[in-house]
Amino acid sequence: RDIALSREDIEFLSLDHPMVRNAMDMIITSGKGSSVMSLLKNKQIKEGTILLEALFIVECPAPAELQLGQLLPATPVRLLLDQQGRDISKAVTTDALDKQLKRVKGDLITPMLKEIQDPVLAMLNKGNSLMEQRKQALVENAQQRFRDYWENEKQRLQALSHLDQQDKAIHNVEKRLQKGLALLAKNSQYRLDGLRIMVTIS
Repeated sequence: RDIALSREDIEFLSLDHPMVRNAMDMIITSGKGSSVMSLLKNKQIKEGTILLEALFIVECPAPAELQLGQLLPATPVRLLLDQQGRDISKAVTTDALDKQLKRVKGDLITPMLKEIQDPVLAMLNKGNSLMEQRKQALVENAQQRFRDYWENEKQRLQALSHLDQQDKAIHNVEKRLQKGLALLAKNSQYRLDGLRIMVTIS
């Protein structure tokens, strides 16, 4: 900011500036760089073994006044699947993988993908099944916290009902509670945000 203020040829843009936010949105939603194929050099794993690392985002689009984003914000979920469909993400971190990966030459990617297409699709299907379970767990947790908050608010209003007319406020709380729970159940979704296919070499 100090440099921008002292020079006429430079303008300071914060992260909240519309131009910066729009540029970031364009990069995030473009799809470029969201998938990659690599070779994994690890003598402990049989050569030719396929690993699939997938990053999913769980989210729930909803009206801002319900504040569901505080209970279920856009949540990243990482899966690391072996060819048996087991999620080994807790045992193997992304950083550990990065140190063992080698780049695949561009002209080799297409023939390699054709060769491993069937097992990769099977692993993706397994990943989607696992994500349904993960999403459901996140949704149920968010629903419980949403229910607890508004039930407490309802009880507070009921306790005050002898002091003032609170029937309308209580009705609004019940309406908001039911609407929020329904939207969490209906609108919550997950999307594949990034994919890395790895083939082991000796």
